[in-house]
Parts: sequence; C-alpha cells; structure tokens
Amino acid sequence: MEKSLQARKHEVVQNAIFDAAIELFSAKGFNETTVDEVAAAAGVSQRSFFRYFPTKGDILGFAIPSSGDVMIATVRACPPEMADIEVVRKTAVAVLEFSVAQPYTRQVIEITARNESAREMHAAKMVELQTRLSEVYAERLHAPSRDHLGPRTLALLTMMVEDLAVVSWYLDETKSSHTAVDEVLAMLSGLVR
Repeated sequence: MEKSLQARKHEVVQNAIFDAAIELFSAKGFNETTVDEVAAAAGVSQRSFFRYFPTKGDILGFAIPSSGDVMIATVRACPPEMADIEVVRKTAVAVLEFSVAQPYTRQVIEITARNESAREMHAAKMVELQTRLSEVYAERLHAPSRDHLGPRTLALLTMMVEDLAVVSWYLDETKSSHTAVDEVLAMLSGLVR
C-alpha cells in the first residue's frame, strides 16, 4: 500500500531532524547540542521538532522500532520446527545486516558510548523492543504470556547476541554478519558448558 502524501512528508521531516541531530551530536556532543540547534539545522521550528520527537534523547532510539520490525518479521517467518537457537541466530543475523546498512549506525554507537544520558535514552527504547520481541516469542512457544521465562530468555538472548555482534562489527573484528553472530554464539556456548 502506498503511503499518503502526509505520511511521506512526516517521514521526510523526521529523517531530516534525525540526520541533523546525529551530525550535531557527533560534532558537538549530545549534552552540548540544543533542540534549537537541531531544529535550525533540520530547517524546522522547535515546535515542529517536538511533534516528531518528544525529547532530544528520543532521536537516538529512532531506528530501534525499525530494527524491531526486522526482528519480529524474522522470528515470525521461521518455521515452527526450527530450533530456538537457530531462530535466535537467524534473527540476530537479519537485524545485524539491517543495522550495518543504516548510514548512522557507527555514529549512534559512538554517541552512546561517549555519553551516559544518551546511553540511558537508547537503553530505554531497547526495553520497549524487548517487550515486543518477548510477545512474538510467546506466540511461537505458545507460552501463556510474554513474561514467562522462555519468551523473555529468547528475546534477551536475541538482543544480546545482536548487540555483541554489532559491537564486533563496529570494532572491525569480523567481516560478515553471519561470522559475527556465529562467533558470539560460539563464545556463549563455551561459557555454558
């Protein structure tokens, strides 16, 4: 289904704000950059800024719902007979490939690494993703709720594997998404023996 003109305009403005903010956060620092500066760089008013992002920190979590969509679609696409650890692997690879294809992934990692409040804002969005992913794993496992041990464990494991693999990619320790995820899983397997 084609997006409406209003939806496309919303997306263009939101992307412009995101792009301007990441560039400013990278150049000046997260705390040192004001909403007014981001709005001016994006060519919008402060009032418009707040229509798209409730806080400056919400910008850092902008791509997380999209990565969550990739995770959820991947888990749902896995056949019921697939082993849970293979679902985790396949999902981590898919979201890692999505993440490394995004133009600002490295900068977001650097911004959150340098600033505690930026890291906290980013982490808050990850909690929302964990809830969504737990719900999908609950469906897959036929668990009574997302809060049961199985769905929560698989959601957290998927997110942890992807996070460790993206750091490995960021540090140039691995050459491919599959290799990064496989190395993380091998390390975890060695730890639980």
